[in-house]
Amino acid sequence: MRVSIEPGNDLVGRFGDTVVLISRGGATDASANELLGLVADLAADREAPATAVAARLASWVLGHIAGDVAPFGIVVPVPDGVVVFLRGPVRCTVSAGDGVRNLSGEQALTWVDQILPGTFDWLAIGGVEGTAVQADPVSDLRAGVVPGQGFVLNDLGGQGQPAPAAARAAEPARQESARPEPAAAPQPPQPAPVELPELDEPVLSAPPADEAPVSGTVASGAMPLDGADRDSGGHQRPGTGPAMGVAHFGELRSQDGLVVVLDRPYVFGREPTNDPMVRNGDADSVRLYDPENMISRVHAYVSVVGGTVLVQDANSAQGTYIGAPGAAEWTRVGMDAAPLPPGWSMRIGQHIFTFQPDGPDA
Repeated sequence: MRVSIEPGNDLVGRFGDTVVLISRGGATDASANELLGLVADLAADREAPATAVAARLASWVLGHIAGDVAPFGIVVPVPDGVVVFLRGPVRCTVSAGDGVRNLSGEQALTWVDQILPGTFDWLAIGGVEGTAVQADPVSDLRAGVVPGQGFVLNDLGGQGQPAPAAARAAEPARQESARPEPAAAPQPPQPAPVELPELDEPVLSAPPADEAPVSGTVASGAMPLDGADRDSGGHQRPGTGPAMGVAHFGELRSQDGLVVVLDRPYVFGREPTNDPMVRNGDADSVRLYDPENMISRVHAYVSVVGGTVLVQDANSAQGTYIGAPGAAEWTRVGMDAAPLPPGWSMRIGQHIFTFQPDGPDA
């Protein structure tokens, strides 16, 4: 595989056949080095499925999204093809046969991930809107990290060997700025169980008469229940750009009637609007009634990556737990995202949410 570099001041790294572009604008070298370490780890596991690769990248982004996450684009070979993951204003153009396809993280609130067949003619990743990657025709990165603002891959299973001019002349077939329909989720290793005090089946205390319980349905901006984009409290959400056509993966349902539609990232807690992701419009808030002071202001994150529902604790005081249907014990999740399989439940304080997936088997 040939990796041609477009000269520039950002970073292009190659680890095996895994290639990444990292913008250095506003990002610290420590953050870039940490991301490069993650890329090297991904490259070392050639048998990892696409959903596992996307989940690890998404977990890293979620863990750093409160700060400045550098825009980046990465191509990772997997058994079924290649994973393309874009965060921020980074563009990817893919040529296969007579078609050219464009992906962009420019308008995505979180990221764009896509699995592509590994038989394309060429693939280019760069960060300049409206300008194709103009790689140096004699450059060929074999390994390591070099300065550059884009790259072009040739001969990753395809037969084409286009000159950089072909990439510049190609017309985009379609623009995608939302996460695609994912493949079925694998079952990554579960966190080790911990011993918890014995609890009877939780019963939510009724809130005072002057405070209504938090309940209702959280709807996608692309699929509102009543024509409006609303947050978890039923209030209209301020606009954050074009509505994203994100797939609907199912719901989290609690005993008190709260329904959380799994079509975007969420922040759970007593005062989740304190989280920068909510303030920036990158996630919606789910405020939980907490008469017993068991829930932190920002308690946990829930997102969907590659068809897998991920639960991540936000360094809460009392912890976030998941459990299988009918299980006697709960498993505490850490600050690394853990999968929530269909039918399993998440516990925050005395609130229990059960994941009910979409589809005929739901």
